Amino acid sequence: MGLIRHRVKIHIQFHHVLGNIYHESFGHNIDLATNELILWDVPNEAILVRVNNKVPVLGLQLDASELNLLYKDKYNVEVPDSYEHLLLDVIDGDNHLFMRSDELTAAWNILNPLLQEIDKKNIAPELYEPGGRGPVGAYYLWAKHGVHWTED
Repeated sequence: MGLIRHRVKIHIQFHHVLGNIYHESFGHNIDLATNELILWDVPNEAILVRVNNKVPVLGLQLDASELNLLYKDKYNVEVPDSYEHLLLDVIDGDNHLFMRSDELTAAWNILNPLLQEIDKKNIAPELYEPGGRGPVGAYYLWAKHGVHWTED
């Protein structure tokens, strides 16, 4: 058992536009909400876009909207998990999801200097309890870059 939950999620928060001309007095406070793109693979395949937008009324009023594509709601089919999909492609002889040899060489050219530096400095991975939320150092790394943990 690894982490507390098996989940694959890419969460992109866009920077605020400098010189915000919209203020709290206009309704929605865009300083509290940022435009986001969220991609889920496991367990519920989905694409979610959260955007700040102007409400179509006279005057200036802002709101936050969500554009949500949850595959299980949109398509009445069972969506296979990533590995199941990959194995089915292998059985069908479809190799479009696999790296070509030149891509593999390029990836190793990027990773080898990093791996050599790790070996040279004798850097060990940070351990964490099975079933937990991952290494404590991850929280410090996120905080350093202004990333916030979300419980969803």
